[in-house]
Parts: sequence; C-alpha cells; structure tokens
Amino acid sequence: VLTHIPILILISSMVLYAFYGSPQKAADTVFYRPKLLAVERDWFSLRIKRKELMTSQMITRIAQSVGIEQKRVAAALRLFGEGATIPFVARYRKEATGELDEVELTEIQKEHKRLEDLEKRKETILSAITEQGKLTPELEQRIRSTFETNVLEDLYLPYKRKRKTRA
Repeated sequence: VLTHIPILILISSMVLYAFYGSPQKAADTVFYRPKLLAVERDWFSLRIKRKELMTSQMITRIAQSVGIEQKRVAAALRLFGEGATIPFVARYRKEATGELDEVELTEIQKEHKRLEDLEKRKETILSAITEQGKLTPELEQRIRSTFETNVLEDLYLPYKRKRKTRA
C-alpha cells in the first residue's frame, strides 16, 4: 500500500492540473483551499446576519477615500472576502487588482473595516431608537446616509439612555 502513495499523489496532481488548467491554480487549490473553507463559513454567516457586506455604495466610498478606481477596489475586496491576505494579493494576484501594492491594499482593507463597523453601529443605534419608539423615517434616513462616526454619534446623542449611578 505504501508503494502506491507516490502514484496516487501524481494522479491527483494530474487531475487537479487538468481540472484547473494551470499548475498554479492547482497548487493554490491544494495548499490554499483548506484555509479558505473556514473563512468561507465565517463569510457566509456574516452575510446571513447582515443584508449585504459590500454594496456598490461602499465600494464607491472606499474608492473615493483611498483614491483608487472602483474596479480595482472591488477586485481587492472580493479577494479579501475569499480569504486572501494582503501579502498574498500583493504578490500573487497583481493582475486581478491592477498592480495594487501592499500599502494601497492595507488602506482599502482598513477603510472597509471602518465602514463595516460603522454599518454595525448604525444597526445598533437604529434598533435602540426603535425600542424607545422614537424612530422617524427622517431620522432613519439621516442615520443610514451618514458615513462618519462623529456625525452618527451626534445623531444618536439625544436618544442615548442615561446610565443611573448609585451616587
């Protein structure tokens, strides 16, 4: 049985090569895919919890703030969503992102994280104001249309519950 292992490895690599079309894609699948599966599960669970992670509005906002075209930003975010890291994308996926370097990719990822956190905060604020019964359509529209944390917190300030202290 042990003598057949190299033959099985050779056959499986030939099958992967034939299926994926290139040795690089086959190698990426064999060595990179196991890491991707856990990330995919997390990615899809996040997608279920929230309506949509990447909207065209978010991509436009990131492209404007970083100063990179929307197509390149969308490609980088798609790769990050698939579980790719910044060094991997910068070195091995340059053709997909239009030659973005690590600094630009880091800026894109930070801005995306900031906007995701802002979206979470918006949902938290909207649910808190809704529980109080004070949410108006105008206020909801203003909260959803803001992209700055300071403005969002200023909108929430009159509705924030005061903490009672023992003093």
